[in-house]
Amino acid sequence: MIAVDDGADGSDLRGRPKSLFKESSVGTMQSLDRALRVLTTVARMERAAFSDLAREVGVPTATTHRILAIL
Repeated sequence: MIAVDDGADGSDLRGRPKSLFKESSVGTMQSLDRALRVLTTVARMERAAFSDLAREVGVPTATTHRILAIL
């Protein structure tokens, strides 16, 4: 018989991993920091490719895209 993990004990490995921090403000601060870095970099750069912006900010291209889409 094959055992099936239903995740009832909190060990479900699907999806995004749970944060190790108890306070939600830690993730919020990281998001705000990244968004502000993107904004200040956009303001400083006159013209740049999207990948150049992501590289300059120091975050993945997908993260940069998500931040700009939200803003």
